[in-house]
Amino acid sequence: MKRFVWALMTGLMFCVASGSQSFATSSLGSECKNGFDEARAEIKAMSDQAQKRQGQSLARGAFTDMKSGEYQNCLDKLKQIKTLAH
Repeated sequence: MKRFVWALMTGLMFCVASGSQSFATSSLGSECKNGFDEARAEIKAMSDQAQKRQGQSLARGAFTDMKSGEYQNCLDKLKQIKTLAH
C-alpha cells in the first residue's frame, strides 16, 4: 500500500511539473507571435532604409526562432526591432 501511495505521489508531482513547464512555453510562444505581428508594423513604418533592412533581417531571424520553438531568442530579436524603431 505504501508503495502505491508513493508511486501515485511521484506521478502527480511529475504531471504538475510537466504541465507548468508546457504552460510557460506556450505563454512565451504566444508572446513571441504577438510581438512578431507588432514588429512587422513597426518595420513598415520605418523611413530609414538601412534600419528597415536591419529590422527585416531581425524579423526573419525571429520568425525562424519562433518556428523552431526558441521563444526567448525570438523575444530578444523583437526587442532589438523595437529599439531600432524608436
